[in-house]
Order: sequence, then C-alpha cells, then structure tokens
Amino acid sequence: MKSRILALALSLMTLPAFAAVSATVEAPESAKLGEQVSVSVKTDANLKCKIEAQDAGFTQLLKLTDQDAGADGKATWTFEIPKDYKADEMPVIVTVVKDKEEQKVTKSIKIAK
Repeated sequence: MKSRILALALSLMTLPAFAAVSATVEAPESAKLGEQVSVSVKTDANLKCKIEAQDAGFTQLLKLTDQDAGADGKATWTFEIPKDYKADEMPVIVTVVKDKEEQKVTKSIKIAK
C-alpha cells in the first residue's frame, strides 16, 4: 500500500504545471469620433498578443496586427476611432497566449459624439 501511495505522489509531482497567463490591459475610458487611441497590454516578455476592436474599420484593422510582447512585457496598438462609428461603446478584446493557454481581457471605450 505504501508503495502505491509513493508511486501516486511521485507521478503527481511530475505532472506539468499549468502556465498561468497574466495580462493587464490599459485603454482610454472614452474617445471621440476620429480620435487616435492607444491600447496596451502588460504581460510576460515575448508572449504573443492579439487585439480585436469591434467595427474598427478595415484601414484600422491593418494597424491591429498580432504582436509579441517586448522584453518589458508590453505591447501597444494605436488606431483611430472611425468617424462614422455608430455604437456608444467600442469593445476591445486583448488576448495573450502562453504555452497554448489564452488569457482574454475585454475593455470598453465609451464613444463621445
């Protein structure tokens, strides 16, 4: 019985640890139509970072490409709120990927018209 408990304990010790993904996102609380905004994420160095901004428009999507966080763990995107944006808020989703795990953080920018 003791050998089974020892074997179980040893097998649990060799299981891979789950990699916790930490991500803090900064975005402006509000913005005006046509205004440039910056959204940044702070995470671990060199992790893949993705961003989605709802209805940001095709030309802005070109600026919202995936990035790797720098040595300081930071990635930043700057884009313009479309002048014809209709909604009162623009949801922005930042995703950080580490060892096939993802952490998604959603921020919402209020649109002042």
